[in-house]
Amino acid sequence: MPSVTGTSRAFTTADTKERTGNRAAKIDRTIAKNDGQESIPMIEKAQIDGDMSFCELWSLAYDTPSSDMKKLHQALLNLGIKDATEEMRAPEVYNLLCKWKDEHRRDKHAHELQSALQSANLGTRWQNLCEQRKRTDEKVSRATVEQIILDIADPQKIQDLLRKLYAGRADLPRLHGKIKDQNEAIELFMEWQCSRFGENPNAALSLALAKSGCLDISKNFFAGMLSFAEIWKLSRMMGENEREASATLETLSLEVGDRLTEEEIYYILCDWKEKNTTANQGKLLLDALTKANFREAWKDIMGASPEEIYK
Repeated sequence: MPSVTGTSRAFTTADTKERTGNRAAKIDRTIAKNDGQESIPMIEKAQIDGDMSFCELWSLAYDTPSSDMKKLHQALLNLGIKDATEEMRAPEVYNLLCKWKDEHRRDKHAHELQSALQSANLGTRWQNLCEQRKRTDEKVSRATVEQIILDIADPQKIQDLLRKLYAGRADLPRLHGKIKDQNEAIELFMEWQCSRFGENPNAALSLALAKSGCLDISKNFFAGMLSFAEIWKLSRMMGENEREASATLETLSLEVGDRLTEEEIYYILCDWKEKNTTANQGKLLLDALTKANFREAWKDIMGASPEEIYK
């Protein structure tokens, strides 16, 4: 089986060079955020029953055109979200939707959201969400699956997640936190999503993660969160461009020393990543790189330009 290409600090006891080497290994990750208004096949009578995934709420917040934001504000008020304002941007909308989901019964999410959107003349956005739920071509990348496994860290939680994904399967292996167990879990995840018929793997995985107690990951894994491998790539580039590195870290309100090494930059950014688990993490880093006149580093790290990722 292939080796794990990223490494979470919660999993490793090896020395710094071994850990950072693993994190820097071959992950060719191209992040592409599909516009919820494009390329969604029309599926007759597509509907969502019961629980809404965080993935779908993220799509609602970030893919709703700016011209419809006032209508979305009304939809949030229809849901009883009193903190909603007309000046809200996508991150605030998503956070409010997450709070609403956390505080309401799962079996009524879809019905309540459908009613709220239709009453605000956003019935098309509801239908887009329903069609998105049926899209089996929106796969979770291997790099993302690897990062999810590493970020969960707890073998028991990984086991519980697999049981939810493979409901009724009795021959799942027991996991003990070893590298070979992580690799086996990754293969099981990839096998699972290839067997999905009529359901979006991102939505299904988001729902299963939430039910397994992995709420932070459930809310963000699909939204372009930075992997440790990507942070390591950036750290290596920053190590060769100390002035831009200092400016980037200062923009992120991070303390910097007199001399920054690759490893020091890496651990500073790792701490920042773990404390900023928002769906807007990638854009925060992009803004910091831009202010530091180091925007060209973005495409080298992500494999795509900002314009391709944040359409």
